[in-house]
Amino acid sequence: MGQTDSSVLKIQTPQKDLIDYLRHYTKSKGKAPDASMQVGKLYRTYLPVVGYGPAVGFVFGGGISFSSLLGPASNTHISSALLNASVTTKEQFYMNLRTNLYLPNDKWILQGDFRIMLYAQPTYGLGIHKNESDSGQNMRFNYLRFYEKAYRNVAKHFYVGMGIVPGKINHVISSSFITDANIMKYASDKHFDFICISRRGGGRVKKIFGTNTSNLILQSEVPVIAVPNTYRHVKIKSVLYATDLSDLEKEMKKVVEFANPLGAEIELLHLNYPSDIVFNSKVIENIIRKFPKSHIKYSLENINLLYNLVVNLQAVIKKHKPSILVMFTD
Repeated sequence: MGQTDSSVLKIQTPQKDLIDYLRHYTKSKGKAPDASMQVGKLYRTYLPVVGYGPAVGFVFGGGISFSSLLGPASNTHISSALLNASVTTKEQFYMNLRTNLYLPNDKWILQGDFRIMLYAQPTYGLGIHKNESDSGQNMRFNYLRFYEKAYRNVAKHFYVGMGIVPGKINHVISSSFITDANIMKYASDKHFDFICISRRGGGRVKKIFGTNTSNLILQSEVPVIAVPNTYRHVKIKSVLYATDLSDLEKEMKKVVEFANPLGAEIELLHLNYPSDIVFNSKVIENIIRKFPKSHIKYSLENINLLYNLVVNLQAVIKKHKPSILVMFTD
C-alpha cells in the first residue's frame, strides 16, 4: 500500500542546463525551449558515463533519460525512465532500465527495475597460497534482474498493488579466528545441503585440497564440494565414487541422491591393497541393483605400492577423467 501527493509538483523557477549557459555566453538567438509538457510526447536526454573505481577500473558508457506525460497535467504525474549501459576495463558489462510510469489520472503506477550484468571480480580461495604474490582468482558471473511492481488507486491518496521480484541472493560476511569451524557452524545452523569451497595445494591431502578445505572435509557433517582453482564450468556427466567398501550401501544411496538430479553416471572405484580381504564382486552387484534408475558401473584396481594413496588417486582421475570425485570420511 502506498501514498502519493494529491497535486502535481510545479517548477517555481526556470531550470537551466549547460546548453542554456552556452547560449547565454555565445549570444545565441536559438529557439528557447518550451517549458510546458505536451501529453503523449516523449522527451529524451542523453547522458555520457565516464569514471574510474578500483574494483571496476575505467568505466565508459552512456545513458538516455526519458520523460513523458501520459495524462492530463492537472492530475497525472510525469512518467520517467532511465536506460544506461557501461563497460569497464576489467571485462564487466552493466545495463540497467528503471521505469516509473503514471497512467492517466494516476489510476495506475508501474515501477520497474531491469538489470543485466556480465561481471568479473577477483575471489580468494581458502587454503595455502602457493606464493605471496598469489592475489586471487578471477570470478565471472552473470546476473539478470526483472523487478516489476504495479499499484492501483483505490481511494484518495491510497494505492494497493503487487509485484514480481524473482530470485534472491544472500551475501554473508562472518568474522572468526577459526575459518573452517565458522563455516561448519554456519552451514549447520542454516541447514545447508552442501558446502562449496575453492581449494589450493600444500602437501599430501592438503596439497590436493588446502588447509581449511581439508579440515572441512575431515570434520564437517555437511558434505563438502572442493573446487580446484583451475576449474572451468562444464556439465557434470560422470561421478567417480572412490570407496573402501566398508559402508557401501549407505554411501551409495547418498551418491545416487547427488548424481541423479544431474543426470550423471556413477563409477564405483575401489583400490585394492595386497593385504585386503578379497571382496566378493557379487555383493557389489547386488547393492547396485537396488538403484535401478541409476547408471552405475564399478571397477576394482590394484594400488601401486610405489606411491601413496594420493598419487594413486590422481592417476585414476587422470585415467577416468570424471566430472567430479566423491569420497567419504569416517
